[in-house]
Amino acid sequence: IGGSAPNCSGNPLYSSGYSFTAILTNFGTGTATSIHNNNIQNLNLTGANFTGISVTAGLVNVGTAAGNTIGDLSDVTKYLTVGGTGTSYGIFANSSSAAVVSIGNTTVGNTIANITASNTGTTVSLVGVATAGTSVINVLSNTIQNLYTPSTATGATYSLVGIRALATGVGQTISQNNINTLFNTTAGATAVLVTGRLYNGPTGTTNLISRNNIHTLYTN
Repeated sequence: IGGSAPNCSGNPLYSSGYSFTAILTNFGTGTATSIHNNNIQNLNLTGANFTGISVTAGLVNVGTAAGNTIGDLSDVTKYLTVGGTGTSYGIFANSSSAAVVSIGNTTVGNTIANITASNTGTTVSLVGVATAGTSVINVLSNTIQNLYTPSTATGATYSLVGIRALATGVGQTISQNNINTLFNTTAGATAVLVTGRLYNGPTGTTNLISRNNIHTLYTN
């Protein structure tokens, strides 16, 4: 999804003034649904918030059979530039179904890389992987790398987050994710502006947050 030619190549896909969700899903809980091997690349969105993959309900596996790629780790022709007045997401699972959502597993994960969110406001600008709702949502083995924003978020507000886990289902696992090179480009920015992993889910020993590799978080 993206570009003007096959395999997300050619000129960027442009959009202005309209929010853009590449894959929006709402599934049932009886049989697991797999979302895998999708490429969302080479987009240039102005005045528009962006979500790569949105999961709103169901028993869903995102990138467990084969990873999804949002942006690109190395090909500069397939990077994403997005911007709006709100928050943009690589993957956002906001589900309250009585079912588990898995974003990656212990061996396979998704790649969210080289995204610039041009939101210059004071709200959170860009989140690599976000969870919300009452479902159990597991996040494993994902690579979140090279995310950029000039957001001027101040105080307790953050501008850029690798993984934001707000889902409240008991028994979550957030593990083995690689989060690196998150950069707020605003000169002299202060306060809590860049966060590798933000967790505000359930407490207790049934939830596991471990073995996440987080480094190179910085402001200008």
